[in-house]
Amino acid sequence: MGDAAFPARFSAAGRPGAYLRILAEGDLAAGDPVSVVYRPEHGLTVGDVARTYHRDRAQADLLLHVPQLVEDGRAWARKRVA
Repeated sequence: MGDAAFPARFSAAGRPGAYLRILAEGDLAAGDPVSVVYRPEHGLTVGDVARTYHRDRAQADLLLHVPQLVEDGRAWARKRVA
């Protein structure tokens, strides 16, 4: 983002979101349909993960049940649970 303060402002805002995959170049406008093609069964949202990482570390054990969590995230959660 070219702004060293951006990560701190982003996490402080408490509004994490999902990154979307672009399948084809084109125009997108308000009201256009958007489809969810995959939703993991674990039930945790991006917001839950961000809240655990930035504010409520006592919930770190929940992250250990997310198979899609990257290894760095899993290691972070294991340290908090131990």
